[in-house]
Amino acid sequence: MSSVFIAYNHKYKVIARFVYHNLSREPWNIEAFMDEFAIQPGEDIKQKCLEKAKSADLGIVILTQLCQTKTESVCFETSTLI
Repeated sequence: MSSVFIAYNHKYKVIARFVYHNLSREPWNIEAFMDEFAIQPGEDIKQKCLEKAKSADLGIVILTQLCQTKTESVCFETSTLI
């Protein structure tokens, strides 16, 4: 099973959800990671995202102008994927 990490700005979570749900469907056999669905209350969000980004087979970055200029977490996740 391949794993995919989805990096996005929360303002665009509707797009990220669309990607997540489509990747998660059969018959793709893909384990998609999106923080909204995978992180439990009390977990360290930054640490969990770092772990998943490092271990992912593939990364998808939902890149918008807002992400390029104002979102530290998307930059951090993107640099981890690269």
